[in-house]
Amino acid sequence: MPEPLEPIAGPQPAANAGVNEPPHDDPSSPTQVQTQVQGQDQSQQVPNLDALFQQSQDEEQDQGTPFDADIDPDATPVEVMRKVSRHFSYLLVPFLFALVTFLLAFLFLVVLKDNRFLPPSGLWSIGLIVLALAVLQGMLLYYSGTNNGYWFLSLLLGFVIFPAALFFAIGGLAGCLIVLVVMSILCGVAAKFSMHQIQDGHVGLVYSFGKYRRTLSPGMNFLPPWEHISYTLDTRETQWTCSQQTVPMSPKDDLALAATIAYHIIPEDAHYAV
Repeated sequence: MPEPLEPIAGPQPAANAGVNEPPHDDPSSPTQVQTQVQGQDQSQQVPNLDALFQQSQDEEQDQGTPFDADIDPDATPVEVMRKVSRHFSYLLVPFLFALVTFLLAFLFLVVLKDNRFLPPSGLWSIGLIVLALAVLQGMLLYYSGTNNGYWFLSLLLGFVIFPAALFFAIGGLAGCLIVLVVMSILCGVAAKFSMHQIQDGHVGLVYSFGKYRRTLSPGMNFLPPWEHISYTLDTRETQWTCSQQTVPMSPKDDLALAATIAYHIIPEDAHYAV
């Protein structure tokens, strides 16, 4: 009689049999795919602060200040000095006028003792007057901004008020009025010669020392003696019509073409058209 066979020991069932838990290392499992998607979303939502900070620094370095952007990298030292002096003219010009006026008043009142109208102790009052005039001219030069016409008129004002203050200390009120009238006439003539009228629909290209400087808009403009208008361009719309052209398409058919082109010069880019 055959002996009964013993059952073969198989794998023991797990406690959570019936729950198919995918292995953690399987990249195709839903849990792993969902984790990867969430990680990608978070990485896209959270910006790289270091990269943004570095980018902002690079943009600021490239852009620079408005004064730095106004200087041509290929400019000569003379050009750089001219732009620097023009930028700080609201400090340099009044200081120069005030210093020369005060030194001349000191020369006549203290050194030469020409104190027929004002004693040497009145030098301090002349100093205060000169200081007030310097502040006035500095404000006018500052608010003239990049408008060279207004800047030139503010510069001419210094040749009127500072000599009048000097002759007030030397010759009294009569001498002040005489110098004020004479210098006003001379500066008025200089301003008259610096006036340039630009017609409507045109722009003027200003050159100085052989180089383009700026573009004048229509209206009244004032130019310093070292600048001049080299070109006046029409910025109004211009139409150009092409004559009819016939193109043979077949032994029996011809194609007739005609075109009308309208164009105008952009005022800001007018100097590129020269």
